[in-house]
Amino acid sequence: MKKILFLAFLSPLFLSAQSDTIFIRRNQASHDEPIHYATDTIIFGYPETPVLAGTTMLPNSAGGMQVYGFGIYFSGLSGSDCSSHGEHVEDPEEVLSTELVDSQLIINCRIVANCCHYFLGDVSIEEDSILNLVYYGYGSGYCACACCFGLTYTFGVLDDEWDRENFQKMKYIMINGDRKTLREVKLN
Repeated sequence: MKKILFLAFLSPLFLSAQSDTIFIRRNQASHDEPIHYATDTIIFGYPETPVLAGTTMLPNSAGGMQVYGFGIYFSGLSGSDCSSHGEHVEDPEEVLSTELVDSQLIINCRIVANCCHYFLGDVSIEEDSILNLVYYGYGSGYCACACCFGLTYTFGVLDDEWDRENFQKMKYIMINGDRKTLREVKLN
C-alpha cells in the first residue's frame, strides 16, 4: 500500500509537461580573435518571460501603456541594416514619414548610431501632445564606426469614438526627447 501511495504522489512530477528553457550565449572574443561563446543568461518558463533580442520593442513598458492616451498602442519596432557607413549626415536623427495604413500608424525614422548596435524601442508622451520615440542602442561591443539606420515604429490604432478623439491630440513626434527632431504629425 505504501508503494502505491508513493507512486501516486510521484507520478505527476514525472508525467507533467516541462517548460522550455532558453540559453543565451554571447561572444567573449574581440573582433580579431576566434569566436568563444559563454553562457550569458538562462531563462526558465519561456514564453511567459519575454526574450529581447536584436532590434525590438520593449514590451508592456510604462511608456507603451501611456500611449493608449493617444488612442494607439505600440505594436512593433523594426530596423534596417547599417547604411552610409561612416558618412557625415547633416541631421543624424530625423522623422522621415508618418502614415496611417488601415488601422496602423507607421513612423519611419533615420538615426545614426554605433555600427555594432541593435536597438530596443520605447515610447512616451510629452507635454500632452508629443509622441516621443525612444531607442536604446545595445550590442556585443562598441565599434569604432557609426552608421545610418532606419527604425520603423508601428502602432495599432484603437477603434472607437473616444480613441479617435484622443488620436487628434497627438500634434508632434520627436526622437529621444531631442527638440531638434520635433516634427508636426502629417499623415500621408
